[in-house]
Amino acid sequence: MKAVAFFHTDDVRRVIDRAARAAAMPVSVHFVGGGEEGACPVSAGRCGACAYVAGRPGGPAACRASRLPAATTALRRNAPVAFLCHMGFGCVAAPALPGVDAAFALTLGPYCPAEAPQTLSRDFRAGLAALDEAGESPEDAEMPSLSDIPLAVSQAVPVLAAWASDELGRLWRAVEQAAPGSEMEVDDLGPGPRSGRRTRRTGLAEDPYRAHAIAAALAANKQAEAGALFRSALRETAARGGPAGCARTIAVAAAALEAGHHQLDEDGEAEGEQHAETGRQQRLLVE
Repeated sequence: MKAVAFFHTDDVRRVIDRAARAAAMPVSVHFVGGGEEGACPVSAGRCGACAYVAGRPGGPAACRASRLPAATTALRRNAPVAFLCHMGFGCVAAPALPGVDAAFALTLGPYCPAEAPQTLSRDFRAGLAALDEAGESPEDAEMPSLSDIPLAVSQAVPVLAAWASDELGRLWRAVEQAAPGSEMEVDDLGPGPRSGRRTRRTGLAEDPYRAHAIAAALAANKQAEAGALFRSALRETAARGGPAGCARTIAVAAAALEAGHHQLDEDGEAEGEQHAETGRQQRLLVE
């Protein structure tokens, strides 16, 4: 069964909607593969702050970059993983289909940990400052309301994520039982920045510096997106307690250069099949 068809079923929609209501926060599923985050076949809810960030230069890319490491870790561990997004909001990633060899990640969030409600506004302003490309200070930025970001006990959200994952897995097992021998077809939801390429199923956690995404953004002359990804990679490596800032900068830059050379090599090999593959995936998305 095609992933698009499965995640568009009414049963899956009911699970996602129920999880969003129970958690009082947005819930989404994304395809994750080849070190990139791809299409979102199903979601429920959206907070005003996230909509505001998505409208700022580099905002969507920074959101993808902050979700990706937690999603790949959740898929590797086959378990929920709590993380902070680039705006400082609490989120949880989990495998959308636990125990199934399919790279789909479930995300719950944002929320504010009930243990530290005073950090919400401060972290949001810091996130805006990091995104700002025009030199506008956080004090001068127009602040959206944060009232729809719920306070949640940190231990409760992974439990809700695990419940949603289990329900989606149960639905998929029912599909398998109804059609023995069926397999999840995941090649119909390629990564967003390179949707014309076949997605590799390996290497989900092999791009800790977002090198491929940075190289792709630079190749497309998306300077704001590349800058947001670069800063996000630096912040993440710093949070992991890595070496000094100069060394982190060099490491990220070197990884992006290497990814760019690799991408050029791939282009030479795959150029002949790219147009046909792009058309095929576009048809699959609407089937």
